[in-house]
Amino acid sequence: DQKTSRGGRGMQDKVFSIKQSLSIYVIIVILFYMTSFFFQTRYGLVGIPLTQVFGLLIPGLLAVLLMKKDFRSVFFFNKTQSFKYYRIGLGLWLLALVFSGIYSFYAIDFLPEEKEMLDAFNYIFENLPLLNQILMIAVMPAIIEELLFRGLFLSSLLKHTRPSIAIFATSLMFAAMHFSLLKLVTTFILGSTFGYVVYKSKSIFPAIFLHFLNNSFSVLIANYLSDFDLVEPLMLNQSGSVTMLSGLILTLLMAIILMTHARGIANDYQTK
Repeated sequence: DQKTSRGGRGMQDKVFSIKQSLSIYVIIVILFYMTSFFFQTRYGLVGIPLTQVFGLLIPGLLAVLLMKKDFRSVFFFNKTQSFKYYRIGLGLWLLALVFSGIYSFYAIDFLPEEKEMLDAFNYIFENLPLLNQILMIAVMPAIIEELLFRGLFLSSLLKHTRPSIAIFATSLMFAAMHFSLLKLVTTFILGSTFGYVVYKSKSIFPAIFLHFLNNSFSVLIANYLSDFDLVEPLMLNQSGSVTMLSGLILTLLMAIILMTHARGIANDYQTK
């Protein structure tokens, strides 16, 4: 019994406790505000990718390192055992897209301030290179936000609560971090979809793919159907420095993920 108890504690020690994860969330919210103000005031829109990295990604990685948690367990760096989870996720994403679209279509009339922001962002979209938009809207958030919300926070709550509570709580945290009443419901629905897929597949990679697909869809809609209101309202910069910075950050992120993924596959093979 003592061995079993120790083993259970050992598994839980690989990820954060609920108290730890909620503390990290509060710290990240504060850091996100601070870094957003600092970088975007100092560097303009070039500060957006810096905010994502220094306000979201690095605090999460430092927490794992400093508290000596297991990267693979925290971030679900596991091989996806079956492509059915991608198919399931794709079907759920399409349903989420429909419900989110219906909600946004009616909710936007009651939030005129946010409609003005959407119109402003749509104008920015029309004058920016597509590569910048894909990097800033689709690639970076898909990787960074999934590692944080469907990785660090979801792994913690799944260890200590029921799956339904864990998915609900992390989806609400994800929605709140977007700081938008219009997007509160839509991001919650999408977060629940991504969280369910991670829970079932035990892998972060299907969620990253779905997040990328969702945001890429928003970018394409904004570019080719400019009168369509259901777009992702994020600001971009058309300067070459943003493309270079985003490309560098993307390369580093993908290298870390791929190396960790490959190492996990190799460990599984050696175990077998």
